[in-house]
Amino acid sequence: MAQYTPHYGLHQWEPEDSFLREDFNQDLARIDAALGQMSGFVCGSFTGNGGTQEISLGFRPRLLIMVEDETSHKMCMAADGLTYDYICFTDTGFQVTYNSTYVYIGNRRSTTYTYLALR
Repeated sequence: MAQYTPHYGLHQWEPEDSFLREDFNQDLARIDAALGQMSGFVCGSFTGNGGTQEISLGFRPRLLIMVEDETSHKMCMAADGLTYDYICFTDTGFQVTYNSTYVYIGNRRSTTYTYLALR
């Protein structure tokens, strides 16, 4: 009868065990999920709505780098623990707010932004 690894519950077969495809598929799904959790960063993009919107990452970022796609010279960085008027970190991602009086970039209507978020 198969034994299982302590951390991920992967099958460890004995010589007399028979193999089942379902066992391999379960193991591969567990490995895939574990590797997905290990990724140190997430890249993505969003289109500004001119107000406030939440960008979901599935984790609270430690550092965020955001670039306005229409220009190559507008970029901002934000770090967890610091206060910003236009970026707020949440437990599941970050929130961006547009205000026309800000000099920074972020959430302007119909503008595309690309971001890199570090775990």
